Amino acid sequence: METATESILERYVEADLQRVIENTLRNYREKYESLSEAERESLHNQQRDNSRKWLSKIFAMIENRNPSEVRNAFHHGNPTSREIFTEITGISLPRTESGTRESLRQWIGEKYWDDHFAELTRQEEQRISDRKEKERLKELSDLLSEKIRYHRPGGGVSIVGTFEEFIRLKLSEGFRPVDRKRGFSSGWVLRREETDRNGWQETQQFRGKIVRQWIDSILPEYTAATESV
Repeated sequence: METATESILERYVEADLQRVIENTLRNYREKYESLSEAERESLHNQQRDNSRKWLSKIFAMIENRNPSEVRNAFHHGNPTSREIFTEITGISLPRTESGTRESLRQWIGEKYWDDHFAELTRQEEQRISDRKEKERLKELSDLLSEKIRYHRPGGGVSIVGTFEEFIRLKLSEGFRPVDRKRGFSSGWVLRREETDRNGWQETQQFRGKIVRQWIDSILPEYTAATESV
């Protein structure tokens, strides 16, 4: 036995078929009328199947009450969807988009609606944050992998190593990061207190916050090592 919802669905399927036939007669009357009854009925059944598929999705959206789905399905660009919604729920949707959204929100439930979109916003913010962090780590990896020439520990011929190897060597030798600003130029150096005439020894100046922040994150490793000596 056909349910009330199934009856409504089939009525809209037939209405959609009539709409397609009318459009076909306006544009391809001669070709359409040249078809046999069997050929026409075959095309009609194909159209019924197609209509039933997309119309069934509208009925499912109303039954499932997913806020994202109903917000996207029942705007003014979908008059058939709005008509079906009104027939099934008894709710006439306002003519404005904002009024439509508010009516849908009241129908689904304000808290459920608001929590749903708040969670979507949180997930999107998390995706953006994760993407930025991934980009940051990639940039840091590229910078730390760059080759740099520096003096071999204990003196002697200079060697070529990665920027990370150079920084870790200096930190192990007691150098610490110091921010520096000279005029319009800002950056940082690695400095170690000395007993010579200058009172300190330092590297060339480097720029870039990302490596500077990374140094701060690994400093406890070298501070603990120094304190244990």
